[in-house]
Amino acid sequence: MQVGLRQTSELLNSDSKPPELNGQDSKVSVVFELRAAASGGETEVSRTTWAHHAPYLYKEIRETFGISDGEFLGSVSSEAKIRELPTPGRSGALFYITEDEEYFIKTISQDEEKKLKLMLPGYVKHIKRYPNTLLTKFVASFYIKTAQRHHIRLVAMGSIFRGGLYIDRKYDLKGSVINRRASEKEKLKDFVTLKDLDMEPLYFVPEVLDRILAIIERDSEFLEQEGIMDYSLLLGLSEVMPGERTHEDVYGEDEKAAPWVFGYQKYVGQDGERFVTHRICLGIIDILQPYTKRKQVEFVGKVCRHCSSGVSPSLQFFFQSPERSTVKIQRVLLTSEQHLNASR
Repeated sequence: MQVGLRQTSELLNSDSKPPELNGQDSKVSVVFELRAAASGGETEVSRTTWAHHAPYLYKEIRETFGISDGEFLGSVSSEAKIRELPTPGRSGALFYITEDEEYFIKTISQDEEKKLKLMLPGYVKHIKRYPNTLLTKFVASFYIKTAQRHHIRLVAMGSIFRGGLYIDRKYDLKGSVINRRASEKEKLKDFVTLKDLDMEPLYFVPEVLDRILAIIERDSEFLEQEGIMDYSLLLGLSEVMPGERTHEDVYGEDEKAAPWVFGYQKYVGQDGERFVTHRICLGIIDILQPYTKRKQVEFVGKVCRHCSSGVSPSLQFFFQSPERSTVKIQRVLLTSEQHLNASR
């Protein structure tokens, strides 16, 4: 995997004049074989095929997100360490993270790979128009065919939790209430991912919330156009300790330059009620799930069981306008300048 990424980069950079990108570039792949030989190099014992989809488009994507080839390869190349993570969901996908925790690599299904290929041209246009998007940052897509003819499909993504932050708590939010509470068994895990009903309301100053909702509105509209559903808003909280510098040392005075926003939660202690400041990282994840017939049947079943049309907020995203879809998110990301000021 790491050798393949480095080889692909070297092949792309060997072009003295990269081709002009067009609508066909999403269908182009770089394919080569990786061969392992027995001791002495005479007898071939393994042959593996490596393929990188749309390499020039992904190079453009990385550049759009301000990621240089040197930076990317420094994290994922054969000299760096990549470790496997416990699988956080029910999909059975394998997750890997780079040593610097800047990138994740995830195995994906054939259907997910197909969906990513189909949406890639529109995705590139969207992120170039809105580079502050909260959509998953796909930075490479490739597969490995082993000597036993097994296909391993993977995608590399930029981490949402950047900047060396220690994340105190993280949440997978859908704006729904059905089965949206982590179980007691899940809460015993070291790196539990909590859900909607586990989170206390968040407060933002109005201009920050307006900015977040505007981004979510644009991103959800794009996903609606692509027929994507069942995605989540991944949110991480990192508490700002008293006297701690927030962002100026690294990112300057402009808070927008930091890979997080500031938000507040109420805390009730022996000294009364106060607001705790958090750095908040946000990202829209699991965006390769199309609204298939199986998903439609699954939704109807949930509605019948729970007598509710609000079982899946993603269906609301899919069928309704961005104005309606942001309402459910706003129930999670609450703000009130009057309440904030009155409680300080």
